[in-house]
Amino acid sequence: MIGLLRLPCAAYNNTTANRVYVPTKPPQVTNSTAFELKVRPAGSESVWETVPLYGVQTAEINATSGSNMRHASNIAYFDFDGSVEITITPSTSAFSTIDAVRIRPLSYGIEATVSEGIITFRLSQPQNNVVVEVNGDIFNVIHIWTNTLEKDPITEAQTTNDSSIIYFGPGYHSLNEGKGNITLQSGQTLYFAAGAVINAGINIQNVSDVTIRGRGFLYKPPNQSILIEYSQNVVVDGISVLNPTFNTILTAVSTNVHISNIRTISAGTWGDGLDVFCSQNVLIERVFLRTSDDSIALYQHRWGYYGNSSNITVRDASLWADVAHPINIGTHGNADEGETAEGFVFDNIDILDHREPQVDYQGCIAFTVGDENLYHDMLFRNIRVEDFRWGMLLSLRVVYNTKYNLAPGRGLRNVTFRNLSYNGGDIEGHTKSTPIIAGYSPERLVEFVDFQNLTINGLHIWDDMRKPTWYQTSDFVPMVVTSLAQNITFSS
Repeated sequence: MIGLLRLPCAAYNNTTANRVYVPTKPPQVTNSTAFELKVRPAGSESVWETVPLYGVQTAEINATSGSNMRHASNIAYFDFDGSVEITITPSTSAFSTIDAVRIRPLSYGIEATVSEGIITFRLSQPQNNVVVEVNGDIFNVIHIWTNTLEKDPITEAQTTNDSSIIYFGPGYHSLNEGKGNITLQSGQTLYFAAGAVINAGINIQNVSDVTIRGRGFLYKPPNQSILIEYSQNVVVDGISVLNPTFNTILTAVSTNVHISNIRTISAGTWGDGLDVFCSQNVLIERVFLRTSDDSIALYQHRWGYYGNSSNITVRDASLWADVAHPINIGTHGNADEGETAEGFVFDNIDILDHREPQVDYQGCIAFTVGDENLYHDMLFRNIRVEDFRWGMLLSLRVVYNTKYNLAPGRGLRNVTFRNLSYNGGDIEGHTKSTPIIAGYSPERLVEFVDFQNLTINGLHIWDDMRKPTWYQTSDFVPMVVTSLAQNITFSS
């Protein structure tokens, strides 16, 4: 048994559907005083509870030197059911006045009021994981991470004489001064109680029927925060990851993996969010990923990982790529034998930002299909892209990138975008590249891509829209569609 500590009872009123629980933050975790945040159940006269702020770092790449300029940022965490009222008081040293407040994702439609230096608004389930910006500052923000109240927490008593449960209670736990890893065996459950902060990594290798769940944090874990490889029937639910060294979760050569209610912020090199290699039946849902490399990356062969991929779904997600892509698919593969990926679904996604100066690595949604990979039958549904700083809306290409590939890809086909919207403008300091759809050769095409109900800055773009007869529909995105991209259609 590891880290056996008392699990406190949530302090909420059972007589109302609006309930809130605020865990205690261990003193070993970096504190922030940039804001003061308070919360209480909506419609109640309860005493306001102060929510502790975790200090974290976010990334920004200097496009001249290539150096990583890290920025301080903030996280508040609590659980709630129903609705809650929130007040935020920014530090006057950071914000002498409050001229503008924006709460994202914008699709939530949350409006705030400001009075005497205090920002007030309401959250209602399932409006989890929002970002509150003041005066246009995208770094010194509050990321408000929330879950519903835990319905079946594991208690200390349940762990007695039960080797199948590894339990971390509230407080700070560091394994080997933060360099250690927790290795799970088949049939085990790793539980993080609310208020638990674990300075370690987690390995799930060559096992089955493993669960990680709870409401705690992984804090500055080494290497991959959570490594899942050669395993099956794995569940990861409810935890948060603060400033991992590299990936948040790497899944490879595994089947039946369910990742849900995960939040992360990374600032380091190769700080990907969720990477999946050569796996089948993977469901990723209700996640918030602010990352210093690709937020979601779906690949084929790399390192010792081989095999095809199928039936991977990402839904109900907010993605913010301070570096590289929010969604990147197809780069790595097996150039000797070729691998196939099929049946990917992305549904109900808010892309909050994308910043990547290198044109070859741009794309809020990017397919860079190389290494004899074939990707087919892909669906993107209900995707909302907010204005981004530097990059490209779409990049659908079959490529031979000599930095990463040993051969070009075989092709990309049967891709559907249904209800994709982008809202952005000509904002000073923001750079937009023209989206592109391009194959590699007549034998290695991008083909059969259908945009259904595509909306760009409020304009519905489809093949029968009013336009000069000699114009291409793609001109209204605008987007480059080369001769090696065939059967590209825009439906109503």
